[in-house]
Amino acid sequence: MSVAGIIAEFDPFHNGHRYLIDTVRRELAPRAVVCVMSGQFTQRGEPAILDKFTRAELAVKGGADLVVELPVCCAVNAAREFAYGGCRTLGLLNVVTHLCFGSETGNLPLLEKAAELALKEDDAFRKALKGQMEAGRPFGTAYARALRAVLGPEIADFPDFPASNDILALEYVKQLKQTDFGLEPYAVKRVGAAHKSGEITEYYSSGESIRMMLEYEAVLEDIQDEVPSYTYEALDNYSFMPDMEDRMMDLLRYEIPQLSLSAIISAPGVSEGLENVVRREIRKARSYKDLVDRIRSKRYPESRVRRILTQILLGITRNHLPNLLLEPAYVRVLAFNETGAGLISEAKGKSLARIIVNPGKEDWGKGGAPSNLLLDMRASEVYGLLNGRTPYNSSDLVNIPKIIRN
Repeated sequence: MSVAGIIAEFDPFHNGHRYLIDTVRRELAPRAVVCVMSGQFTQRGEPAILDKFTRAELAVKGGADLVVELPVCCAVNAAREFAYGGCRTLGLLNVVTHLCFGSETGNLPLLEKAAELALKEDDAFRKALKGQMEAGRPFGTAYARALRAVLGPEIADFPDFPASNDILALEYVKQLKQTDFGLEPYAVKRVGAAHKSGEITEYYSSGESIRMMLEYEAVLEDIQDEVPSYTYEALDNYSFMPDMEDRMMDLLRYEIPQLSLSAIISAPGVSEGLENVVRREIRKARSYKDLVDRIRSKRYPESRVRRILTQILLGITRNHLPNLLLEPAYVRVLAFNETGAGLISEAKGKSLARIIVNPGKEDWGKGGAPSNLLLDMRASEVYGLLNGRTPYNSSDLVNIPKIIRN
């Protein structure tokens, strides 16, 4: 029987996530569902609104059997690296058969054709992409418009293709086509609001819209119908983003002036002299939001700037991604149920990586723990500081995976 894999952030776990898991279970009938989830920080470069263990627990309550962590060097990165890290983690377990994902079209043949086109990068696509970039558009926007221009009549029935989840789905399909992770793609048509629309719709609002409601309205009752009851209860402990941003700015004010320009350049998202801008503006900015506004530009949209600042704060460098291949492979468990426990036992017998349940009990020998595992653990301590907790209370050596009884 199949084992379904899903890559997600669950920030927070909402009705759309539950719909995806339920649909995969109904259509694919897998014997288990495994989720690879971003840890304490998300791809948009922000701390998650709930810690990784809580979000993993909610995902298991919502239908997953096992939740493992996406290494932070991939989680706080561009779509290609995010997709690579998720697919690789599922592949390392060596028990997952399908990669399941939502997209606005839900049309796998179209996604596969677009992925092949992007991978080939023929003259027409390169020319279209170059023209969009020269017009000053961010890479993501330029990439989407170039695909539309080259696909032409083939997307006549999909006027919004590729939308935000389509683009991430394309990255998943591209990864599966160019790397042998042993996973078969399975697309589910997304329902409700688009991921970045900020729109509240009945029962199926996006994570972005829910976060906006919490941040700007601060009225928890307003999202009660948009999330499962267990998520709603967990959000009682939500730390509102302005408090976290104030603390993040304090840490950046301390950290960045101490760093050399070469250290700032080593962050994966930094290029074209941006290190000088970051070094200059950190001394002038009045707040975290002001800092982002001072740095962003057409080439560096807000999401990329936030991602870069988090990379700098956590110490994510260009070396961390290749180190995933150079150092001992690992998969970090965050939560599981009884089915997931059986899957962990099965994976330990055939996995291509060490399955870590408690990092404090692992013996890595003379070489020490992998640099990316140490980075994941550092991210937890920094996340704790942003939430007003002590490094001890937020440490991955203290917090252990959530076991959810069926």
